Amino acid sequence: MLGGAFAEPADRALLVFRAESPGIAESFAQNDPYVVNGLVKRWEVRPWTVVVGGTEAGDVAATAVSPES
Repeated sequence: MLGGAFAEPADRALLVFRAESPGIAESFAQNDPYVVNGLVKRWEVRPWTVVVGGTEAGDVAATAVSPES
């Protein structure tokens, strides 16, 4: 649904998924070229709760990625 890098400093990124299970986001992260080629050394999938915004109801998971080891 959404994706982008944090700024100041640009040391992490956040990707937001709408999926029926966290496995969708996990599979994406495991196969992401940045992860596969070692540019991203750490990532995690966490639940995301929409508080404000025009999104429809549904399960949403967020993957935070970091180049830090």
